[in-house]
Amino acid sequence: MSTRSAIIIKVKREDIGKAVKFDKAKLPTKLSEWTCYSEKEVGEEKSKEVTLDKPYIGIYCHSDGYFDGVGEVLKELYTDYDKVLNLIVGGYCSVVWFDETRHYANCDCEYWDNIKPIKGDTANEVANHIDHNGYVYLFDDGEWKAQKGKKFVDYNKNGYV
Repeated sequence: MSTRSAIIIKVKREDIGKAVKFDKAKLPTKLSEWTCYSEKEVGEEKSKEVTLDKPYIGIYCHSDGYFDGVGEVLKELYTDYDKVLNLIVGGYCSVVWFDETRHYANCDCEYWDNIKPIKGDTANEVANHIDHNGYVYLFDDGEWKAQKGKKFVDYNKNGYV
């Protein structure tokens, strides 16, 4: 069974109402070209423009969601608001690793409506709509917070929970 997680960002007040589009060139890793079925070719990028109309937006990540997996990658590579927001507006991910990112949006067997980011009024509202095994990462005001269970802790200072 995979270790799933939710990756959430608190949207800056000045960005509420703006529409943003995923840009693979802004990822700190390569965007893997992959396919769900080995006999098919890689699909075209399916992500669409996302309107930031709620204060929180997040995605599901399928693999390695634990603190020394996705948590470490986020803490080390996704260190500013623009990088995190770009990752999230690309939609759900299969993996977020140090050497590659696999968005479902460039996989041949996915549809944007099934993998687009989840928006909400609170981080917990977003997390509750994502099947995440209890691992939740929140980027808020330049800092990562991590949650396994009910309470967010400052992940930058405390490391693993």
